Amino acid sequence: MNRKCIFLLLAILAVFCGTIYAQEGHDDPFKNTIMLKASLIGTGLSYERNLTPQISIGAEACLDFLFLTFSLNYNLSFFGRYYIWENQPLYTELGLGLGVVGGFLFNNAAAGFHIKPGVGWKIPLGRSGEFVIQPSIHMPFAIGRNDTWDDNRFNVGSALIANVGFGYAY
Repeated sequence: MNRKCIFLLLAILAVFCGTIYAQEGHDDPFKNTIMLKASLIGTGLSYERNLTPQISIGAEACLDFLFLTFSLNYNLSFFGRYYIWENQPLYTELGLGLGVVGGFLFNNAAAGFHIKPGVGWKIPLGRSGEFVIQPSIHMPFAIGRNDTWDDNRFNVGSALIANVGFGYAY
């Protein structure tokens, strides 16, 4: 098996095995969120598991055609004490995984290890937490080889992506 398959298998196991103890001692009836995300000309799908009212983990796959970005990430989100309105928290997020970033310019492209910091706002609709809208801004970085030119040099690719997620919490 190559390294990418092993990494993907370990990442999937980490999400499912890491949630075994997540249900104990947590009052919120909505522990899981499935989210479909849309950017200007891109899309994504994510799963999030609340460990505590302030911390969640999840997995995400995103594709953005504007910056030629593709990523498979595992995310750690922190919902702080900052609220716009009651029960609508702002959050910070850090995603780690594998990805390709075309960058702002093609000479800034890279494929390899992917880091995706971001901020967002989780807005529950109707019953608290059942349906959610989640606007966010991320700045993904890919650290690896630049395969767009003949020299195959090491590079760091970056982009700035704004998206809106529509999801269901259960």
